[in-house]
Amino acid sequence: MLAYDFPMRGVAVHAFDLVPLYMNSVSDAVALIESFDKSLIPTGGVTALAKSIATAVMPTYQAYLGAFAARGGPNSIADAAVTSAPSWATAAPGPTLGSVMDVSGAGWQLGQDGVNTQQTCSFWQGIAQAVLAAVGPAGAASNGRERTYWHLLQEVGKQDTPGDVWLITANPFDVVGASAAGLKTAWIDRAGKGWVDRLGDVIGVFWVV
Repeated sequence: MLAYDFPMRGVAVHAFDLVPLYMNSVSDAVALIESFDKSLIPTGGVTALAKSIATAVMPTYQAYLGAFAARGGPNSIADAAVTSAPSWATAAPGPTLGSVMDVSGAGWQLGQDGVNTQQTCSFWQGIAQAVLAAVGPAGAASNGRERTYWHLLQEVGKQDTPGDVWLITANPFDVVGASAAGLKTAWIDRAGKGWVDRLGDVIGVFWVV
């Protein structure tokens, strides 16, 4: 699991890790950064931030992910320029997730994730379980009222065979709901951050970071 805090929290907003992931040059990074909320970045600071990302984040981040894609694990980094990077461990469960890879102005290091806490995830798991308990066959509520996925199945004449239908979405809530309704699902990870909460635990969805 990754906590992206470069150069610091407040500047590194949601999906900001896409910058070092997709950039090939400083000019690439400038274009990507400018697509975010520039009010978070000091005037004239976009180019400076892009240069910092190119030096401190991009080589290591791309090496980790390249190693994972090529050899099945982020720690099989072959690039000598980034071999000093710490071993990327599997996140450790607990009240807060431990062994989370954090990248910030202080560099790459393992630490605690204070955002996706057990308390927060348990709250959303409870909601998901309550929703699943209230849903009957193929997404119809026990009182017979139509639900979203039940209605969709009726529209295509598949209310008796929901397993014949695929729902493809970038919304994790749709994956949970459609799976509960008996549909097959495919999740598009547009942000490139992996499944960041534990809703998938309820229906057996697993992810790899």
